[in-house]
Amino acid sequence: MQGQSEGRPRNLAGLATTLAFAAIAMSLSACAGAPEGEGRRATLVGSSDPDLRMPLPQEPRLGPSFAQAAPEGIADDASEDDLSDLYGDDEFSDIYGDAAAEEDINDPLETLNRFTFAFNEMLDVVIIRPIAVTYRDWVPPPIKDSIRAFLRNLATPVILMNDLLQGEWERAETTFARFLINTSLSLGVADIAAEAGLPFHDEDFGQTLASYGVGEGFYLVLPILGPSNARDATGRLVDWLADPLTYPWEDRYGIPRAALDGIDFYSRNIETFEEIRKDSVDPYARVRSLYRQIRESDVRNAEGFFQDGQTAPLPEDPLAGEN
Repeated sequence: MQGQSEGRPRNLAGLATTLAFAAIAMSLSACAGAPEGEGRRATLVGSSDPDLRMPLPQEPRLGPSFAQAAPEGIADDASEDDLSDLYGDDEFSDIYGDAAAEEDINDPLETLNRFTFAFNEMLDVVIIRPIAVTYRDWVPPPIKDSIRAFLRNLATPVILMNDLLQGEWERAETTFARFLINTSLSLGVADIAAEAGLPFHDEDFGQTLASYGVGEGFYLVLPILGPSNARDATGRLVDWLADPLTYPWEDRYGIPRAALDGIDFYSRNIETFEEIRKDSVDPYARVRSLYRQIRESDVRNAEGFFQDGQTAPLPEDPLAGEN
C-alpha cells in the first residue's frame, strides 16, 4: 500500500510535466503561423527568449489613425488647426464637428426647457393654433393689416428708444417719421409710411445689449412666450418697463395687446411652424437652433426669416440625416 501511495504523486507529477510541454508546443506552433512583424510582439510571461512570441489583439480604432496618417513635421499633440490642415475642413468637421457643436449649445437648463417647450406645444395644439387658424381664415385681410399697423404704431416708443441707444440715427429718423405720418393721417390703423418708402423695422433691448457686446447667455424657454435666452429675456423686461403704455393701461389692455400681437404673427407664419415640426428629428433642438440664427440676423439688422408673412427658406435640420 505504501508503494502504491508513493507512486501516485510521481504519476501526477509526470502528467503535469507532460501537459506543460504540450502547452509550450502549442504556443510555438501558433507563433509560427502568425504574420511576420504583427503576431510576434508580446513575449510569453516568464520567458526571456525573444523567439517565444504570441500575437497581441489589434488596438481598436475609434476614428482615423492620426499616428499613421500624419506627415512628417506634425506632432502627436498637434492642435485642431494642424488636424484640419491634415484631414481637410470637410473631413475634420465630420470627425470633430459634433463635439464642437455640443460646446456651443449653452443650454444648462435643457431638462426644464424641454418641459416648458412641451407645455407650450400643448397650449399651441389645444388653444393657440385653432385661434390663429380662425383669425387667418375668417378675419378679412384689410382688417388684419389694420390691426398689425395699429400694434406696430403702439410699439414705436420702444423701437425708437433702442434705435437711439444703438446709435442707429437713420433708422431712428425712419421710426419717428413713420409714427408722425401714420398717427396723423390714419390714427395708426394704416401703414401709409410704408407706402411712402419708409418700411417698418423692429428693435428691442436684447438687440441693444448685443450691439454693446453682451453675449446671449444661456438658452431659455419661457412659458407661452417661447424661446429666448438670458440677454433677450432681460431685454424683454426692460422694453416692458420702458413702454409708456405699461403704466396707465397695462392692467386692462396689456395682456390683450400682447395676445393679439402674437396671434397675428402666428397666423401669418402657420405653414412655417408646421414645416419646422414636420421636418425635424428633434423639434426642440431645431427651434433652439433657428432662434439663435434669427436673433443673430436681427442683431445685424439683416432681413430675417419672417418678413410681413413672407418666410425665407429655413436651414436644413442638421439631425435629419441621422434618421
